[in-house]
Amino acid sequence: MSKEKYLGLFLVLPALSWLVFINLFPFVQTLRLSFYQWVLTKPWERKFVGLNNYIKIFLDPLFLDSLKITAIYVGCVLSAELILGLYIAVLLNRPIFGRGLFLTLLLLPMVISPVVVGLFFRCMTSPDFGLLNYYLQKLGLYQLVLSEGMMGRASTALLTVILMDIWEWTPFVFLLFLAGLRGLPNEPFEAAELDGASRWQRFKYITLPLLKPVILVVVLFRTMDAYRVFDTIWLIGKGGPGHATSTLSIHIYRTAFYYWDIGTSTAMSYIMLIIAIIFSVILLKYLYETVRF
Repeated sequence: MSKEKYLGLFLVLPALSWLVFINLFPFVQTLRLSFYQWVLTKPWERKFVGLNNYIKIFLDPLFLDSLKITAIYVGCVLSAELILGLYIAVLLNRPIFGRGLFLTLLLLPMVISPVVVGLFFRCMTSPDFGLLNYYLQKLGLYQLVLSEGMMGRASTALLTVILMDIWEWTPFVFLLFLAGLRGLPNEPFEAAELDGASRWQRFKYITLPLLKPVILVVVLFRTMDAYRVFDTIWLIGKGGPGHATSTLSIHIYRTAFYYWDIGTSTAMSYIMLIIAIIFSVILLKYLYETVRF
């Protein structure tokens, strides 16, 4: 190896060592802890239990319920954001009056901190002074507000956090779709228009197939983000009422820092990681095959 290569390795070694320390060491340590029964109220009592933590998780109805809530949450927000984002991107992919101002206003929710978004919706859904509850009352929808507000009922709490995510992240999806539409070639559309294809036919048979790689990237990004969501849901209702909005991330947090069960919570984290890896590998494989062919 030449002196230049040794010098390059020497220069990146401090950064590489730091990355290994802050990533690899916690990964190995938490993986080891997932095989132990360790409760922080008794830190001196740590017992190796093998796979018992993992077995116990799948027998826990609260974990299975969190898995179901997460699946519903991800499915709803992903479907709505894909449809809305693509519709707005197609609508604004043409010269219209006030387009620049509308784009600016549309992108505002995406640049707001998730903490601010959570607090904003918490105030909006307050049963005492929330604007959302006020207008629902004006519309005669008293059954949604009453005394506890939308986040006070299990039947409306999950819907509220889904709407919050759609409001925050639809601009991100729209931005990716708009970039994808701007990069499409004009020749297929011009040829289809000369052949008498309608606008819907051009969209269905030309735009959607050409946008497939972008759609897959959007699905991957938004699925991973929605799958691990914590901050906004925690700030608006801490996973409540009861267990109504307790996604996997929130259930893991509660297990670790409410019940101090570190062994079980780390095992849940690795199950969550395995699910994410499986989904990502399948989607990336499909994306690779789509782009290649």
